[in-house]
Amino acid sequence: MNSFSILPGHPSSPVILHVPHASRTIPPHVRAQLLLDDAALEAELDEATDTDTDLIATLGADHARTHPWIVKNTLSRLVVDPERFPDA
Repeated sequence: MNSFSILPGHPSSPVILHVPHASRTIPPHVRAQLLLDDAALEAELDEATDTDTDLIATLGADHARTHPWIVKNTLSRLVVDPERFPDA
């Protein structure tokens, strides 16, 4: 499973929309290692997820004069956070 997807924009677009925290997806093999019960995990996901930012990016892209590229993180930031360095 890729941790991100790239939605191509117009070849001439210099813009990339980055959507790092919209996903709530946690693969089963990762979920099995988490100590939180389901209710606590849902509460944590509610806090950690930037809900609907993927939809906002898509709507913005669809209304742009030149369609930008979109890079979406497909896993929850609890699994991988593309805005964090490995040692942070």
